[in-house]
Amino acid sequence: MSAARKLLDRLFPEQRELIVRASGSVRYARLNRPLQIGAVVLAASAIVWATVATVQFTAHNSIVSERDDVIAQLRDENARYTYELAEARERVEMQRRSLKSTQQTTVDMETANHSLQRDIEALRGARDEQQERADTLALAYLSEVEAIARLSEEAKMLTRTRDELRRQVADRDRELAATQETRLILDAELADLSERLATLETAQLGIVSRLGETVNQSGEALRKTLDLAGLDVDRLLDRMARAAGEGRGIGGPLLAIEDAPGAGLAQQIATVERRVDDLQSLQALMERLPLAAPLDEYRVTSNFGRRIDPFTRKLAFHSGTDMASRRRAPVRVTSPGVVTFVGWKGGFGKMVEVDHGLGVRTRYGHLSTIFLKRGQKVDFREKVGLVGSTGRSSGEHLHYEILIDGRHNDPANFIKAGQYVFKN
Repeated sequence: MSAARKLLDRLFPEQRELIVRASGSVRYARLNRPLQIGAVVLAASAIVWATVATVQFTAHNSIVSERDDVIAQLRDENARYTYELAEARERVEMQRRSLKSTQQTTVDMETANHSLQRDIEALRGARDEQQERADTLALAYLSEVEAIARLSEEAKMLTRTRDELRRQVADRDRELAATQETRLILDAELADLSERLATLETAQLGIVSRLGETVNQSGEALRKTLDLAGLDVDRLLDRMARAAGEGRGIGGPLLAIEDAPGAGLAQQIATVERRVDDLQSLQALMERLPLAAPLDEYRVTSNFGRRIDPFTRKLAFHSGTDMASRRRAPVRVTSPGVVTFVGWKGGFGKMVEVDHGLGVRTRYGHLSTIFLKRGQKVDFREKVGLVGSTGRSSGEHLHYEILIDGRHNDPANFIKAGQYVFKN
């Protein structure tokens, strides 16, 4: 105990004098033992705090470096997805060009078919003319036979006349034989042309049938994709046709052509043309629907439907999908349209609403910055604003809504359908 006391007295004497020089004068300050101990403790605390701060700063730099690596990886994935999207669009364009080429081939074959039909009609006319000539010659032959029968009674008196008439009959017989031979040749040519026409029509039917199956499969795939979003496809197609001033009504008097040459092929072509029109209408409809995600990078923090409210902790209805992303990430419009609202809207905070036509609208809430103006026309993937936390929000995220005829729909279904389209 005495040794500790001596150590304390040596380190911290009862009185310690400090010499302070300021402004040319010298002052003396006396510090008692508690002040000396307090000064030492304060200095030690400052050293410990500096050490801890240095360690924390080093750890923070390490965390920031790891996050930068993750962000770089996400950017690489985004670039890869963009490349795959471009490839998918190129495949779709190739299919369209192939379809147009097949249609042109069908038209050319139909033109050749009409030309062959005209040739057959011409041959039939020639055959009928030869038949008429043969009938005329046959009647003439019968008349000559009757004349020979009458002249045979006067054979003695009209020998020379009889011989002449026999020569005439022989000439007529040879002419009739030649006519019959020509008729047989024409019949053979007509049969050959009919066979070629039947073969050509069969080949055309096969091509048109395969084309119809391809178009039908494409149309069914697009309809299944739109079914994933829970849409009434026929109603939207009717709206789109009425908006274009076309309408989808058809009718008229019945004029059957089933017995005409090539009626089966014409019916097949008409069916394929109708399916092509339906496919083009479906493709045009998909270009007007919001099937893409509004953010390049995000994670869903709250789904559509019933949920526990983050502020009241009670059961409530969530009219959209919450998507968390990096701070001030760009928000992009999911389909072409016209901006109908820009500004502050209650719990949405800074919000933008876009009308895509056909009764479809999208909303983008809690934005920190808005780039659009009301009435402005926007293209697909054009920037709406930046992710923020304005309005009734517990943190930075995007509140995304889809409305059809004023009724809220689950955005996840539309995004899922869009992923299926871009992948195929």
